[in-house]
Amino acid sequence: MSLRDQLVAKGLASKSDKQRVQRELKKKRRDEAGRREKKSKVLAEQRAAEEAAREAAVLAKAVERAKREAEREQLERRERVRQTVRDNQVRARGSVVFHFKKLNSNRIGRLQTSESVARRLRAGEAGIAALPPPLGRESEEEDYHVVGIKAVRKLEEVAPEFLVFYVSDTTGISSPEERFLEQEWEISFTPRRVDG
Repeated sequence: MSLRDQLVAKGLASKSDKQRVQRELKKKRRDEAGRREKKSKVLAEQRAAEEAAREAAVLAKAVERAKREAEREQLERRERVRQTVRDNQVRARGSVVFHFKKLNSNRIGRLQTSESVARRLRAGEAGIAALPPPLGRESEEEDYHVVGIKAVRKLEEVAPEFLVFYVSDTTGISSPEERFLEQEWEISFTPRRVDG
């Protein structure tokens, strides 16, 4: 027997008081039950939060992996350019000054070349490529080297921005049918076109 029943039995509380208290308790229990969420809903929310955290971790790993892959690809590309330029250099020392635009500035660079190398440069049979500094020494300035036509073709595919000088349109300069057979002017290394 509950305390309420004992109080009603002894006459200390009336039946209506007992019923009123029971109604209040029942209403309080119903309100609490309405505010509480079902266990299945709580578990579903927990699972969704865990899944979202897992997806965020996977996405962060994918972004980090893509960043590392891009850095590795850039490093490999830089090393390919360095190797191509180093392996295909043309000996170019001589008395002819050859001017070109530097890679990362509006400044003009100059190379001392021989007459035959200067002729090859102007005829599109060679080019000037920038040799980027090794990794870790990016603050250093690029070196510039004359490279053969095979290296020029390879650099055009791999990294055209490192090719600072190359004459692709050689009409009137190196085409066999338009070569300078009869020279009516003084020999010069300034490109001239034959109008035809």
